[in-house]
Amino acid sequence: VFGDSTSVIHQFTSQCVSKNSLMKSYKHGVWDMIEVCDAFNIQVIPRVKNKDVDRLATIGSQYDIPQDIKKGLD
Repeated sequence: VFGDSTSVIHQFTSQCVSKNSLMKSYKHGVWDMIEVCDAFNIQVIPRVKNKDVDRLATIGSQYDIPQDIKKGLD
């Protein structure tokens, strides 16, 4: 996972407490998905270099997770 916001990255790596309820739900959803992965890496990318990252984030946020995978995360 690549990101340009250190505050968001710190929330996902538990270096910062998520106070926003939407961010909390995203964080829990991400950690549920991570549990089924063999490996996972989070990397901060400077905003100057984030055009590709931003495009990928937009695509990823529009992706519907198939129901059978969602059930496995519950």
